[in-house]
Amino acid sequence: MKTLLKSIALLGISSLLFNCSNEEPLPDNGVNAAQTENQANLRTASLADGNLIQPLNQSAWRLLKTLSVPVDKGFNVTYPFDITDKGLGDINWATSVCYPELKPVKVSFHNLGIVDIATTTPLAVSKLAFNKGIIGWAPAGSASWTNYMPVKTIIACKTATGKYYLLEIVVDNPLKINIYVPVRV
Repeated sequence: MKTLLKSIALLGISSLLFNCSNEEPLPDNGVNAAQTENQANLRTASLADGNLIQPLNQSAWRLLKTLSVPVDKGFNVTYPFDITDKGLGDINWATSVCYPELKPVKVSFHNLGIVDIATTTPLAVSKLAFNKGIIGWAPAGSASWTNYMPVKTIIACKTATGKYYLLEIVVDNPLKINIYVPVRV
């Protein structure tokens, strides 16, 4: 009887911790507070430095490739932009517990949130703090996901060789991304 009660209690706690229901609130206009803050910090830093935000009619980034990435696969952000087996590419796209997530393998990330690529310069991106944290697909407000990626999210990537790329989320599930490289002026 004790074992049965322990099992029921453990099952109840597990269902609370790993609840994958879609009843979580969605953010206003697809932007959560952390992304809004990141965007504001990027713009504030850019304005303080003087020339990091450029006019909208110019673009410092060129679309290089669009990829459709199946779940439980990886991909490379550098040439030849292959879809790879999980763990072999620069970035993995796999489900963890409830939701799919981007996990850096050979690159580091900085989630810019929803920003206009035309106003983001390579110099501004080079001054960002990059990390190996995952970026999940789950909606904002989830207890277990604070760094997520709705459609139109821009993710800055830094390779081990110090090169920068931008990923734009075109479709979030199944994943379709645009890969941008800086334009040399």
